[in-house]
Amino acid sequence: MLPLELDIHKPLDQSMLEKVKLVVMCLDQTNTAFVEGCVRNGTHYLDISANGHFLTQIEQWGSQTETKNVGTAVLSVGLAPGLTNLLAGEAHRLLDQVSELDIYIMLGLGDRHGRAAIEWTVDNLCTSYEVINNHQRVTVESMTEGKLVDFGPELGKKRAYRFPFSDQQTLVRTLCIPTVSTRLCFDLDGMTRVVAALRSIGICRLLHQPKVREAVMEAFGRWKMGDDRFAIKVEARGKRGTNEATVECLLFGRDQSNMTAMVAAAVAKSLYEEAFPPGVHHMEQLFSLEKMRYWLEQEASLTIFVREAGYDRAIDEPKRGLYHDALCQKHVRLSHVGESNVNQSLEGTSGRCLRAGGPKRFPDSSKSGGAYLYGGPRLDSHIARRGHASCIK
Repeated sequence: MLPLELDIHKPLDQSMLEKVKLVVMCLDQTNTAFVEGCVRNGTHYLDISANGHFLTQIEQWGSQTETKNVGTAVLSVGLAPGLTNLLAGEAHRLLDQVSELDIYIMLGLGDRHGRAAIEWTVDNLCTSYEVINNHQRVTVESMTEGKLVDFGPELGKKRAYRFPFSDQQTLVRTLCIPTVSTRLCFDLDGMTRVVAALRSIGICRLLHQPKVREAVMEAFGRWKMGDDRFAIKVEARGKRGTNEATVECLLFGRDQSNMTAMVAAAVAKSLYEEAFPPGVHHMEQLFSLEKMRYWLEQEASLTIFVREAGYDRAIDEPKRGLYHDALCQKHVRLSHVGESNVNQSLEGTSGRCLRAGGPKRFPDSSKSGGAYLYGGPRLDSHIARRGHASCIK
């Protein structure tokens, strides 16, 4: 790690990057000059910020830039955007055609949230932004159009509201999905509803007053209601073959700040050690969920369901390493989940419930959908948080 003091608002001295292979950016920026300097110098660049407008600016610059002899820039790294993009990418892979994608994010009010994250949340409680609905640009408002979401038996059902996470703008382009939306809720459902109600009665006008805005941010930082759990649910609807199908990805764990850091560290390590295409890319364009499996299953629990129309199928509450096939009425032990070839041993196997030839069909011969599971306790590891830019030599 090479400690350097950089002012991203001033022109970049290229000599400072002569021996720098990778820059990890954790600050919000207003122009792309610093990013351009890094990439043109051949220095890899990783960005964990969540400003959708700025990420689009970088993406547009990258699309107009010659990629010969330049570095690799990876955007949308973290929890949301980041893991949301990878889960969306996995859901997209499991369907032959995707018509609509919904992302739901639950954050714990008892978690540790940095000032920058709180500031971003408060400033976006009353904002308008664009989403793509059936290939058309539509203006929506944050904390509106609530939907009831089932986060599983442990977390229950919660109402989530539209929120301007950048993944919903990015995934339309990178995965070519005609409709994408992202919604937010808190672990305490009542508090989510209170925030939505305050927004509807005109709190937005008050948040423009500096003292009110500061008081709200202090309240968010000081209150320790709820706990530190977070969850992401991705629902993709489309087709597998000629059948209507749905993929649901549910990931939950604790300490979203730590999870953001773990994702950033994994991407940084890969960028430092491996070769990637030059130019500007979002995380889902270079990485897959499988790429993260080796550490993610130790940090959080992940369940993925695939359901197809035309089959009377029920899936029991998932347990770690177990998949219950109601068609065969057998419990299937998954071994080495997520690999391209999954071996399954069945007790009293019969009929079409023979084996799975890979994670895309459970069981493969019946084409009736299914699930594969990740799971495991999170580790109490603490690594670099948001709030500074680091240059890795």
